[in-house]
Amino acid sequence: MLQSFSIGYSQVDVKGQLVGLVSNPPYIPTDHISGLQAEVAKHEPRLALDGGADGMDDLLHLCHGATSMLKPGGFFAFETNGEKQCKSLVDYMQNESKGSFCDVSIVSDFAGKQRFVTGFKARPFVNNLHTSCISS
Repeated sequence: MLQSFSIGYSQVDVKGQLVGLVSNPPYIPTDHISGLQAEVAKHEPRLALDGGADGMDDLLHLCHGATSMLKPGGFFAFETNGEKQCKSLVDYMQNESKGSFCDVSIVSDFAGKQRFVTGFKARPFVNNLHTSCISS
């Protein structure tokens, strides 16, 4: 059964239990909030928009959470502000979280803008072989 919840993941113990994690976190850099379109800036709470100085605060927080919350082979998809954040997030996942994720990809939105980062939690080593994303 598909379930959805919208609470801070530090408030609930789901360690290693999720098969998927999809998020549209706050990703707008703080300095860009004042320049947003009026219909966004005036009607969305700042908390839903402000992703910190470079817009990456919540995205990096999600990476850390995904490593503990997802089951091995679990899927994730995170929305970003665009190409620069996508590339930064992929770089972080491949270098700072090396071995935690596999098949990490950048996916474009319907307008062709690089918008999403997707992938899977890596599977652990089995018999001295890294099984990566190979299903069991």
